[in-house]
Amino acid sequence: MPFLRIFRKYRFLCACFILLLPGCISQKDQKTSIPAIPMIDAHSQASKYLDLDNIIPLMDKAGVKRTLLSARRGLKWRKLAALARAHPDRITASVRSKGEHYRNNKPKYYRRLAKQIADPIFGAMAEIMIYHSEKRKGLAAEVDVDFSEPQPLAAIQAARKKGWPIILHIEFASLPGEESAQKEFMNNFENFLKSQENHPVALTHLGQLDADQAASLLAKHKNLYLITSHANTWFTRQSSQPWTEMVDGDELVPRWRKLVLAYPERFILAFDNVWQEHWGWFYINQARAWQKVFRSLPPEVAHAVAHKNAEKLWNLPPLGVR
Repeated sequence: MPFLRIFRKYRFLCACFILLLPGCISQKDQKTSIPAIPMIDAHSQASKYLDLDNIIPLMDKAGVKRTLLSARRGLKWRKLAALARAHPDRITASVRSKGEHYRNNKPKYYRRLAKQIADPIFGAMAEIMIYHSEKRKGLAAEVDVDFSEPQPLAAIQAARKKGWPIILHIEFASLPGEESAQKEFMNNFENFLKSQENHPVALTHLGQLDADQAASLLAKHKNLYLITSHANTWFTRQSSQPWTEMVDGDELVPRWRKLVLAYPERFILAFDNVWQEHWGWFYINQARAWQKVFRSLPPEVAHAVAHKNAEKLWNLPPLGVR
């Protein structure tokens, strides 16, 4: 039969095609798994309970090209510095300020801060605690300090001297006290923004602000930036905290979408992996949701939020993909 003669004649080529086919398929799958938009995680954390060797592989799975990473819960800052030195193209070491010594204004806080600042591997100041409600039955203690107190002031001054953005952790929706006290706190925050003039000030977790509050602040203060950590339903649905819900599933909430389109240069992507369990599928699923969000935005807006704003603010090498 003609078919058999053709098959015998070209059976070597057929065998090669069959052997190569799985590789072709896996390459196709690999390409589709690579995010269309490169991402920088502008704020995450690692503790002594996390295997640091797992961070880069997890970033690869999530499609995160670079992480600004700080130490917490027993992880020595020198170990973080070593990780950043081993992976300078993937990890930017962030100076840690928070912790027991920060809360209690102990001399060790200032010594540790100075040592980190003196190490040239550090390229960012991690979040500076202003108001943080107690979480996990005290494992994450309440922090309540004024902008002018010596602990935050030391970190703020160090960030300014280095030319780094000032990242503040303020949970506006969790503030204690009467409405009048909360308004006074907001006034103090706005006065702080004014005092920093043109120096960038960023709020982690969108500051737990609602869209109307954010719109008002962004319009009035050109040095304010909002970091998107914890602001998606992957996080809000498993937490009792009043985190802002900016992303519902894999879509921007309409009022937040309007703000992102109006102020694309003022939003910064971050995941803020805090606890050990955050470094896993929880992280990867959030990254996938954000990829779908980015595909729904104009390319210039998506790239700005995903990585370009972070590159500009922290003077990071531009990612190769555009």
